[in-house]
Amino acid sequence: MRWTSYSEELALCVWDKVQGSKAFWHQLEGKSYDSFNRMLQEADLICDFGFGLGLVTNLMPEHACRVHGLFWSKDVFRKAKMVTTAICLLGLRYKLARIECIVPVANRGLNKYMTKYLGFSFEGTLKNYYKTADGFAHGNIYALIGGING
Repeated sequence: MRWTSYSEELALCVWDKVQGSKAFWHQLEGKSYDSFNRMLQEADLICDFGFGLGLVTNLMPEHACRVHGLFWSKDVFRKAKMVTTAICLLGLRYKLARIECIVPVANRGLNKYMTKYLGFSFEGTLKNYYKTADGFAHGNIYALIGGING
């Protein structure tokens, strides 16, 4: 796990991995390289796990942020402690009171992962949150409230 910043090399490498993925993310982030690249450029922070990226957006120190996972390997499930560590470091470093994440409703495994392994609480569903190649997909919103220490 390493915190990094945007680079064209990173974008191209991750683009190739997302394109080769059978995961639901391919339908979302895999629409075009331009939109994918723009998403990476707009991230406030990027965590490279080796099996995926953690993107941080809407970072407001001492308040809140939104995290996005972009994973191309099932290692995300086997290495939950690494993801938890990154979230803890993020929360401690920026003294965050709220960390939120939105997950496609259709990805049941990742929805379970958010609560069971990462400790997030389900808050509700955002209708038509994601634009896909054939329409829209709903997203479930999860949050850690009160900072990473509870």
